[in-house]
Amino acid sequence: MPDMKKVASSNIDSIGYDRTSKTLYVSFLSSGTYQFPDVPEDIYHGLEAAKSKGVYFAKAIRPNYKGTPV
Repeated sequence: MPDMKKVASSNIDSIGYDRTSKTLYVSFLSSGTYQFPDVPEDIYHGLEAAKSKGVYFAKAIRPNYKGTPV
């Protein structure tokens, strides 16, 4: 798992990205850490830059990529 970066969010604690495997890691405050394979790097950067991480995650990641607990 890559180094995780703390983010300002009421739902997400931290995020990380493995460029080699194109895997996004999201650590939620209430439900643990999940990995999302085959996520393009620009989607990760979009999450990183989003004013509302939760809204971006709900619109751009959750419906398009299958997450599994780590």
